[in-house]
This record gives sequence, C-alpha cells and structure tokens, in this order.
Amino acid sequence: MSLPEEHRNETERLIRLRSKTDLGKEKIGEWLLNEGYYPEQYVLPPCFEVNSFSLNDFPNISDLRNLSFGSEKQIGTISFPKSNLIQRVFGIIQPKYYHDIVYYFIKSWDELIDILFNPENQIYSYSFPIPLSSADAQGVGKLRSGRMIYEFLEMAEKDLVAESHRYKFLAKIDITNFYNSVYTHSIAWAWYGDRKKAGRDGSNYNELGNQLDKLFQYSNDARTSGLPVGPVVSDLVVELLLCNQIRLSLNV
Repeated sequence: MSLPEEHRNETERLIRLRSKTDLGKEKIGEWLLNEGYYPEQYVLPPCFEVNSFSLNDFPNISDLRNLSFGSEKQIGTISFPKSNLIQRVFGIIQPKYYHDIVYYFIKSWDELIDILFNPENQIYSYSFPIPLSSADAQGVGKLRSGRMIYEFLEMAEKDLVAESHRYKFLAKIDITNFYNSVYTHSIAWAWYGDRKKAGRDGSNYNELGNQLDKLFQYSNDARTSGLPVGPVVSDLVVELLLCNQIRLSLNV
C-alpha cells in the first residue's frame, strides 16, 4: 500500500469515527456553520466571528424545485491583497442559503463520505477541509489553514519523496482561477459519478448534487458558474469534484 493510500485511509477512519452517530454529524454541522462560514481568521483578518449559528431540523427553503427568479441573493465579497499586484476575493454566502447547504450536506453525510473515499477513486487528496486529529477522537479542530499547511508538508516533504523511486516523472499543475470557474451543474455530475445520469435526474431534489447545484446558484444571483472562496462548504464541493474527476471523464 502506498503512502498516499495510507493517508487517505487514515483520513477516512478519522472522519467516520466522528460522524458515526447523529450527534457526531450534528457537531460537524455546527462546526461548518460557525467555524466554516467566514474565511478563516488566519487567512482573512479576524474581523468577524460566528458563535450562534445553529443547525435546524428543517431547511429555510422547503421547495428547491420552485425557487423563482427574484429570490436569489448576491454573494458578498471582501478583498485583501495576495501580492503587490493581485487581490484575493473572498465570498460570503447569504446566511439562509449557507444554512441550507450545510443542512443538506449533513443529511447526506454518509453518502458523501462514501463517494469521497470510494476505493475506486484514483486521486488521493491531502486537502480534506475539516481539521481532524487522531489525538482527539471526537472533536473537530479550529485551525483549518494550519491543517492544510501540515498536510501539504506531509505530502511534499515526506510522502512524495518516499514514493518518488516508483516513477520517472512528477507533474505539478495548478488550476487557474478554479473556484470562480466551477460549473454548478458539475456538482450533480460528480455526485452521481455519471454525467448522463445526472442529466436524466436533474430535477430530483432528493439528491445532494442537485440540492447543492440549486443552492449555490441562488446564493450567487442565479449564476451557474463560480463558487465563493473561503467558506468550508465550497472546499467540500471541490473535494467532491476533484476526487471524482477521473471517473467523470471516463463517463462523458
């Protein structure tokens, strides 16, 4: 077993351990609402803090099928310098839409984990956006970016070096402007793992992929392109998209 595969298996073990009960899933939901709503304070200056955003037993929008034009909300944006010439634009989702995105994530949490950690996936992710630690078997940490940095260093300085003898070439790529270019319908394609099936079932709002597609659209002025940068729910969507990219490409 390769080191990237071992890493994926350990991440899966930790997240399943925390979400094996309804109370555990509820804690994850509360973390997504409170710690995951704004861009992390270590990335965004700590201007805001959420401490009373609760996960309800029902969504704010009861009928996704009949969301009408005029009910959408524009994503709020805030910019900070990334370099001398580039600004990083963070997005803030209207709270009722953000709550419902988290609600549907938690409602389909077990199925989501099954997809993200499907043994057939040929991509091993080091960027799972919920901070986990084997030292804390039940809780969820707060250092989102801190964990991302640690995971990147583990990949770049440990696992890739140890595994390099197996390969002749190493390709390093970057998807330019990725979050802003995501096509929201592709969320459903990734959920189904089949673009054609997603198209046939495009009006089935009992499925997470279509629920997220609709909610991200109507939290962004009804646009079908772009995810806000910063909220953890966007990071979860990206994990869903990229972990399934090879299987999606084969089924197009």
